[in-house]
Amino acid sequence: ITAAFLPSTSELFVVDSGNSRVVVMPQQSGTVPFGNATRVLGQDTMTMNSPNLIEGREFQFFNGQNADAAIALDTSGSVPHLYVADPFNHRVLGFYDARKLQATGVPEGQQAENEIVIGEPDFNTALCNYPTGDPTKTTASGLCFPRGVLTDSNGNLYVADTSNGRVVRFPAPFANWPQKQVLESADLVLGQTSLTGAPITDPSAIHMAFPYGLAFTGTNGLMVSDLAYNRVLYIPFASGQTTFNAPADNGKAATKVFGQPDFVTVT
Repeated sequence: ITAAFLPSTSELFVVDSGNSRVVVMPQQSGTVPFGNATRVLGQDTMTMNSPNLIEGREFQFFNGQNADAAIALDTSGSVPHLYVADPFNHRVLGFYDARKLQATGVPEGQQAENEIVIGEPDFNTALCNYPTGDPTKTTASGLCFPRGVLTDSNGNLYVADTSNGRVVRFPAPFANWPQKQVLESADLVLGQTSLTGAPITDPSAIHMAFPYGLAFTGTNGLMVSDLAYNRVLYIPFASGQTTFNAPADNGKAATKVFGQPDFVTVT
């Protein structure tokens, strides 16, 4: 922590580095020399602590070394929804009507009427694995560097949650539109056996290390490219089903691997 006192206003400027902000605290008399902060720099409100403050609608596809982005269109209903993976902000943005997208000049820090965010509680937060911010502690709602996105015929959203070594499914995020959005929770996980806990990335038919691209094989199952292990995994739907069943299919094993002779080779 670094601080500086400004005599002309009797205020203490404090660098709150862990919260990515500077707070301004007024001097006061009594046993406590400075009162609660009255101003904040680097964040919009006193309760926000997102690194590199985002104002809501921006994308971060490039981090100085790598560039990533993915989109998916949900055409299961009368209104086409668009999803955009925003990997370096640890989120997916959803747009209710892809036919009406334009730069509308939404006020900073405010949600556009036709947008939702998945992986974060609001449009100003960009934490890996919200609310923990810990890459070793996954949650049902948080994401960490998500890449691939895919929708099914029921409007469900599948996300390659790359740095968590898993694929998660969010049930039809726009199903209750336009009710006020709550923090979306996944109902299904593949590549890991649980939606919470530290990721297991040892190569196997169950576990993934770096899931990247997603595609359905018609109504038979899901294909996932596992970039770190130089392979593509095929995970089938249950017999007679055209989708996965949650939570019974959590951690369901792949039955085929492409690019390797078995599930443990990663050459």
